[in-house]
Parts: sequence; C-alpha cells; structure tokens
Amino acid sequence: MSNDLQMTRREVLGTASAASGLALLGSPLTVMAQDALDKAVQAFRKVVGEQWVYTSAVSRDLYRDDYSPFSGTEQEPVPSAAVAPKSTEEVQRIVEICNQHGIPFWVISTGKNLGFGGAAPMRSDMITLDLKRMNRIIEVNEKQAYAVVEPGVSFLDLYRHIQARGLKLWMTVPSPGWGSIIANSLEHGSGYGFQGDHIMSLCGLEVVLPTGELLRTGMGAMANASQAHNIKYSVGAHLDGLFAQSNLGVVTRAGYWLMPEPQAFACATIKVYGLEDLIPLVDLATQLRLKGAIGSSVRIGVGLTDLAHDPEFNRSALDALVDPAEMQKALLAAMQQKNLGAWHARMGFYGGPNLIRAQWEEVRTAYEQIPNVQFDYQQYEVPLANPEQLDVKTKLIAGVPSLADWVTNGRIEGHILNSPVLPADGESALRAHRLAAEVHQEFGRAFGGAEMLSRTPREILMTMGAEIFKSDPAANDVTIRLFKQLNVEFAKQGWGEIRAHPALMESVQNSYGWNNHAMRRVNEKLKDALDPMGVMAPGKNGIYPRRMRPS
Repeated sequence: MSNDLQMTRREVLGTASAASGLALLGSPLTVMAQDALDKAVQAFRKVVGEQWVYTSAVSRDLYRDDYSPFSGTEQEPVPSAAVAPKSTEEVQRIVEICNQHGIPFWVISTGKNLGFGGAAPMRSDMITLDLKRMNRIIEVNEKQAYAVVEPGVSFLDLYRHIQARGLKLWMTVPSPGWGSIIANSLEHGSGYGFQGDHIMSLCGLEVVLPTGELLRTGMGAMANASQAHNIKYSVGAHLDGLFAQSNLGVVTRAGYWLMPEPQAFACATIKVYGLEDLIPLVDLATQLRLKGAIGSSVRIGVGLTDLAHDPEFNRSALDALVDPAEMQKALLAAMQQKNLGAWHARMGFYGGPNLIRAQWEEVRTAYEQIPNVQFDYQQYEVPLANPEQLDVKTKLIAGVPSLADWVTNGRIEGHILNSPVLPADGESALRAHRLAAEVHQEFGRAFGGAEMLSRTPREILMTMGAEIFKSDPAANDVTIRLFKQLNVEFAKQGWGEIRAHPALMESVQNSYGWNNHAMRRVNEKLKDALDPMGVMAPGKNGIYPRRMRPS
C-alpha cells in the first residue's frame, strides 16, 4: 500500500468514527457517545459492584501508558471508563452490555505490556476491560506438567505457587516476570528457557466471544473433557490461533505447559569480539539447536547492553554528545575498556548432569573455531539451592521470574519497542543490524545494536527499542516516524514484525500486503462474523469492523 493510500484509509476511518459518535485517540466523547457510556456504566455496576467500575479522572489515569509516545499531547489515549470483572460470567455480561450500547472495549490482564502500549486502550472512546481480578490458579498438574490459569495470573504468581507447594516443575518466563501468562503468550511474547515462543505452551482456551457467547477450544469442547490441556486440537479447524493478538474474543482461562524439574541445569555464555563474528555466532547456534544440543532459547546480546547496566558507565557524558557518529565512537571505546565483546550468546541446558555436560562440550567444540572466543559455563544441581541468588540472566534461563533484567544505568522515562523476525542465519542478523543503523542515522539517532532471541531453531526475534521522553513530544514523534520507516525497510527484506505498539499497528499490518492484503481481508471477514457490532478492540493490529472500514 502506498503512503498516499495509507493516509486516505486513515482519513476514511476518522470520518467513519466521527459519524458514529466515536472519538479518535485522545479526543473527548461526543454527547451521543457519553449518553451511551453513562447507561453502560450503570449496567456494569449492577454486574460487578460499584467499587469495580472506574469513571473518575484519577482512576482512569491509572490506565494510561506510562511509556506513551503521546505523553503530554491530546493524542494520548485514556479510557472513558474501566471495569474489572471477577469471573467469566461477569465478562460475558459486560460484553453483552457493550453490544447493547455500542461501547467499544479494550482488554488488559495485568497491564504490563510496556513498550507495546501498556495498560492504555488504542483510543479514548474505548472502555478498558481489566481482568486483573481474575487471578485464580485453577489447577497445576504435576504428573502431566501443565497449569490452568486465569488472565490475572502473572509468571511470578505461578512460580511462587509452584515453589510454595514443592512441586517438581519448571516454567519458561519472559522479562520482567510481572506480566500475565495468558496475555504474554497471546501477544506473541517470548521466554528465555526451554520454550521460547510462549504461545506454543498454551493448550486449551476458554473464550468469551465478542457477542458474549462462551467457547472452549480443542478437547475442551467436550462436555466431560479430560484432555483439554494435553492436546491442542480436536476435530475440524484448530481455533486457538484466532484469539492470539486479535479482537475476536476474550480469553478467560488457558492451559499452560510446564517442564518436569530436570536433574541438573547449566547456563553458558559465549563471547566474541569481532563485528562479523555475529555470523558464526548465530549460524552455529542454529545448527546446534536443530540437532538438539541446546535446550533453551539462545539470547544474543550486544556488548552495549551490558554497558548500560554497568554502574560505572557515564551515561550523562554520552547524552551530551549530539553527533550520532561521535556517540557511536564513544560507546565502542567504553565497550573495549570494559572487555565486553561485540556480541554474546547465552543458553541453557537441562537434564542429567552427564548429558548436559556432553551437550556443552559439543557446543564448545563447535564455537572454538571463532578467533578469541571466550566461554563461561556454570552447572548447578537441582533443586537449585538458592535460585534468588542467581544473576538475573541465569534466573531467566532457569525459569525464575525477575523484575531486574531491564534495569538500566541512568534515568529513562520510557521506551517503545518493535519486533521483526529474521531467518536464523548470521548473514541476515548482521545485515539487519546494518540496515537498522542506516535508518537510525537518517533520523539523527545513534543505533547501539539490538538484542536477538533465537526462540525456535528456525527464526530470530530482533527487539529494537527507543527511549520515550514525556516532556519532549517532538522527539517522540521522530521515534514513531523512525519505527515506521524501520518497518518499511525491513519489510522490503521480507522481515515482518510480530508485535506492534498501537501507534504502529496499522503500519505493521500494511506490510503484510501479499495478494492485495489477503490476510487482512480474511481477518476482517472473521471480525464481521464473530463481532457483528464491532465492539471488541476495533482497530487492533489494523483490523477494523465493517462500520469503520473504507467502503
């Protein structure tokens, strides 16, 4: 889609919303929409109780995105109201009320999707359906290694539950660990342990459809289901994927696969010093993962990441540099002084002590071909004697949730992220970094590299971030334009993004344009069939209901 056509689409969407009494982004509600909202709020209170419906300015402010690129502008979205149900039945009633009054709603679980919109809705005409009170751990099956949780259950919650009961189970976790298990998985979140692509650990969903109807997927569709969380499908179409990153249903519970506690665990770091050493670093990881020699995701980082965590690093001196080239030079000098290396890969091993030692020896032998490569290998007995004393990155590979992984040196007001997926080969990884550096330079920004995660053996998730400044809307506008251009340039290489901030969702959706945007058109047909009133998160990931689409 051309830029001209993209702007025309937005203009049409704005016209459609204005005609229906709905507000875009941070705009106030019309009188007509406010009347419908008032009636809906009264009905919400009868369902959940007065204290769980939030309408005051103070309470609605809690649903802002702390990292919003629109901070301090009229574009910053704040919900018109918020409601927090306790049960699936209450979710059904709230969704039915939204249909009755034409109220669009946005769904959050713990609201910790920082960098991708946080707790904020896409637009201010929406109410927020807050699932934080639905925080039950319904079942943990130690023998078959799964848990059944509601959307308000965080990774920290489940970890503490397992530890308190002495269950011999391990989790795979993201960073930080305060996010919802269900929401993180549905939003294509990633982990650093034995399962890198969290959506692959979901099995058996309970879903409230946008009409209020209740659905259980896979084997859970049986009246006396006993295998709902052991097998992902039943007969016919596999529906679970419809509810990932979509606006087609509210997931109110899900099974989540765990791992039996291993006999032993090891964590290894491989550090290389040449810029082009990224190529063998990635290529060898791919081959070793395909062979089964590495048991976890492989986290490939830049020396700059470690530099940002170093308390001795003079962040203010770096910020004083204006020229991106000078900034880049200063960063490289600081890395060399700290012996950080250009790149490093971290990985985990799980199993019997002799097995994981043999796996590590195979990995080490493969990587010894890289000049000046350095290794660090630590093996632990299980149960871990004191998991809280592990360094934060080892914790993540061991399935111990943490809040410290993204703590940086210096004051950062917020960040925004994008996540293109690359082929799991080193040439692509290095080319992606060079391309990202070129785009950053076009916008007068320095690029210090991006973390990459080999979540599965065949792909690499590249996560690029940029700071958000609450007092500098102009700088934030540059960041949004920069990220849109990154999406355009990466799409030219055939590299698509799998998550998007609401400000970037339509731009990312436009990049999936094969066959006249066939994927979007199918998603729109599904939207119209399952959400005929168009009330659930209209516009999420670029999918709008019929009334808001160009004719």
